[in-house]
Amino acid sequence: MNIYIVKKLKGRVYKSEEVWEALRNQLSEEDRFEGCEASRLVHDEKGAPLITTESTEAPFVSVSDTKNWWICAVSPVPVGVDAEEKSRKASAKIVKTLHKREQEYLSGLQEGSSEWNREFLELWTRKEAYMKLRGEGLALGLKSFSVVDNVLEYCDLPDARFACLDHHALTVSACAASGTDGSPSGEGLKAVRFEYTGRQTETVLEAAARMLSVRAYSEFELNKKLCEKGYGKAEVLEALSTLKERGYLDDGAYAASVARRAIEAGKGPLGVKQELIKRGLPSSAADEAFASGDYNETAAAMQLAEASLRGSEPDEKALARIARRLASRGFSPHTIYSVIDSLRNG
Repeated sequence: MNIYIVKKLKGRVYKSEEVWEALRNQLSEEDRFEGCEASRLVHDEKGAPLITTESTEAPFVSVSDTKNWWICAVSPVPVGVDAEEKSRKASAKIVKTLHKREQEYLSGLQEGSSEWNREFLELWTRKEAYMKLRGEGLALGLKSFSVVDNVLEYCDLPDARFACLDHHALTVSACAASGTDGSPSGEGLKAVRFEYTGRQTETVLEAAARMLSVRAYSEFELNKKLCEKGYGKAEVLEALSTLKERGYLDDGAYAASVARRAIEAGKGPLGVKQELIKRGLPSSAADEAFASGDYNETAAAMQLAEASLRGSEPDEKALARIARRLASRGFSPHTIYSVIDSLRNG
């Protein structure tokens, strides 16, 4: 059985009905079914997802939705799937809601340890997957059944079999009706990643304008940020062109501002240029910034060196530390040598 997984992008909406439309065209051959192309994902009166199709043999589906991931299992038999992000930290309080054998199982581990948290998440996802399979959710009662047997090992249930998926960011458990070819097994359960960028809650122009209202960006930075949010390259370029025409995006003015702030922060010429290049701005703005003021590179470097000394004598160890600091700030080797010689000779 395949478990289909989508990594969510920030600022996007991932409705299961819409994700299914993207997924159905990417289903692997073993999960394809008659009427797949015309299928839709809907929810029953209890909120459980189900597939509708013109075919009389619609598959069973189960969905799990976390903060950063959307997970879906498709099976020819009843199935439940649940996922939790491994970063989730379980509380000891919630353990008291579990079956007594499950509580005993966790009590053998150090509470709050990484192993304890890992085992709790597997135990929890197994229980959630089973409750989804039964179609009763929490109404079934967490204490009414145990996924751990009398010898404190994970076990199948009389009417269901379990399998877990190894995923770098998620703990995933699947549960299918027992006695069927579609039951999950350790060998047959695998993750299939597919790309779906979700639905935007705002247009690319609205998103760009909102970002610029918070702080300035270069065209390079804004382009990168918007593409990372899932907007298409063509629509991003069109939005950037509109913003430039309206005067909201001005690399020249932004470069001058960045160079000025870098100088005020004590960076040397090379450091200022590196800051500009990192933001996709022309390094020539650094030359213009230095030429427009009374900047003296040696004086600026000496001021930084004296601040580092804090009134102490400049021994060789201190001078070496100062040289490294000046180099990291982007001062030229010539200036650094000059400052170190002046400090050494007093």
